[in-house]
Amino acid sequence: MLILAMLGSGNKRYLELQRSLEGIGPKMLSKELQELEINGIVSRTVMQSKPITVMYALTEYGRSLKPILDDMAAWGQSHRDRVMHPPIPE
Repeated sequence: MLILAMLGSGNKRYLELQRSLEGIGPKMLSKELQELEINGIVSRTVMQSKPITVMYALTEYGRSLKPILDDMAAWGQSHRDRVMHPPIPE
């Protein structure tokens, strides 16, 4: 979900993703990106620059997940607010 959320704000280089996603190692990040690519959710573009740069982006199909991710983020915020400020029992 974090990878999808990051790509939801625009294309990202591999190193941008790696730096932003604390707690995920390069091997796991590569594996997750590969699976997302296989499933048609993320596209991978190799830029012919020096050094070679790899860009990741959500595909049109991947962007179709945005409403679901937005709803999950809203639920998470609501849940966090509920936990931080529980209702006072009567």
